[in-house]
Amino acid sequence: GQAVKEYLRLAGEFLEMGAKDFLFETLADVQDVLPAVRLIKERVPESTVAISFAVSQDGYTGLGLSYRRLIPLAAEGGADLVGLNCVCGPVHMLQLLKKLNPAQCPYPLLAMPNAGYPALENGRLEYRDNPEYFAGKLAEIAAIGVNALGGCCGTTPEHLREAVLRIGIGPAGFAVPAVPEAPADDRDTASERAGDAA
Repeated sequence: GQAVKEYLRLAGEFLEMGAKDFLFETLADVQDVLPAVRLIKERVPESTVAISFAVSQDGYTGLGLSYRRLIPLAAEGGADLVGLNCVCGPVHMLQLLKKLNPAQCPYPLLAMPNAGYPALENGRLEYRDNPEYFAGKLAEIAAIGVNALGGCCGTTPEHLREAVLRIGIGPAGFAVPAVPEAPADDRDTASERAGDAA
């Protein structure tokens, strides 16, 4: 179909530019992206390909497909990392990932939860969960054996900085940079940008 052609076209263009690492995220199904994964692996065998699915709290994508079936299909299809991103906050993503038993999983898992769940305030969507809360839950996700971590909607540099501090990750000599303070009159916050995009 058209989606397969578009993924192949985009993968080809990025390969031409020298890309070696690819993230296909917020997917509802895996079938359309697998031909692009095969193309990437054929042209650059040492590439890293991550595939991530967006599922609701019950573990199903918008197309009604279970993450418990999609994740193995993605791994079998050539993805180096497989997992979840978006839609769920960190608590619900933790619950879903526990069901995969990450410590016994035969392939590396990734998790990129939202900062939490947005609330409508003054006509804008805003994420209210704080960076310390997010970092604590991401540390719990790491503790069950998930291999790669990040954040999706509502996460800011402060969320990720707190997570790095809490989990203690990073290469030798890695220093966690300070997050600069935004001017008090700067109204272009991450939560407002999220509201603008909604």
